Amino acid sequence: MKNSILSEHFKNLFKYNNSINQLLAEYLLSHTDQMPERIILLACHISNAHFIWNSRIMGKSIDTKPWDSFPISELLEREKENMECTMKILDEVDLEAIKSYTNSLGNSYKSKVSDILTHIVNHGTYHRGQIALLLRENGFKPIPSDYIHLIKDLI
Repeated sequence: MKNSILSEHFKNLFKYNNSINQLLAEYLLSHTDQMPERIILLACHISNAHFIWNSRIMGKSIDTKPWDSFPISELLEREKENMECTMKILDEVDLEAIKSYTNSLGNSYKSKVSDILTHIVNHGTYHRGQIALLLRENGFKPIPSDYIHLIKDLI
C-alpha cells in the first residue's frame, strides 16, 4: 500500500474516531450531573492516550499521564486538538517510520507510526465499548458508534 493510500485510510479512521469522540463529549456534557465518575475517567483516558501517542510520534516531551482526570467541559477542545495534530502527522510524517518512545511505566519501545495510529483508533474503540456498557448499566442510552454507519456521512 502506498503511503498516500495508507494516509487516506487513516484520515477516514480518524474522522470517524473524532466524530464519535465529539458525540460522546457532547452526550457526557448534556448529562454531567448524573454521569458516574468512572465514565468520565474513561473519556478522559481516551483523550489523554491519543494526546500522548501524538506527542510520541512528534517527538514532544509532555507531562500528561494516561489516567489523568480533567473537567469534561474540556473534552471537545482536547479532541479538536488531537484531531488537528493527527492530521498533521498524516500529512507530514512517514507512516513507515520507526519511533522510539518510553511508556508511562518507563519502558522503552520502538513502533512503526502506522502501528501507533492503528493502536490509537483501536484503543478508543475498546474504551468507548466499556463506556457504552457502563452507560447502559446506569440507565443511559449509549450513542451509536458503528463505523460503517457513521463513516458514510464523513467522507
